[in-house]
Amino acid sequence: MWWLLLTRLNDREAEIGKSALQDASVQSKLYAEQLARAVSQIDQIILHLKYYWNYTDGHLSVEDQQRQGLYPTSSLLYVTIADRDGQLVTSSLSMQNLTSIANRDYFLNHKNHAHGSLHTVRSSSAC
Repeated sequence: MWWLLLTRLNDREAEIGKSALQDASVQSKLYAEQLARAVSQIDQIILHLKYYWNYTDGHLSVEDQQRQGLYPTSSLLYVTIADRDGQLVTSSLSMQNLTSIANRDYFLNHKNHAHGSLHTVRSSSAC
């Protein structure tokens, strides 16, 4: 009797483990797809900004784009463009709350290693 009970418990434990692995696999794939979409959207926005920055010869107004609804405030996506000296030029955030980013690690990384790739950091506060 005990042997039968232990066998069934072991079978049930194996079944639960297999089911948990399948669920984790499905969830990780869904999360990876969601993350890929978010990164793709950010990449598209960066390409758009780069194009219009060049098209307007550096006279792009992110503030105007913000007013037109291109960067909804609920999306937690903020765009700020700084010049080569770290002085902020245009932003989807209020410029009065922003300062120079010349001493920020992410700015210095881009300034000192102009390799064309994006260096990201965890945001502790807006700019």
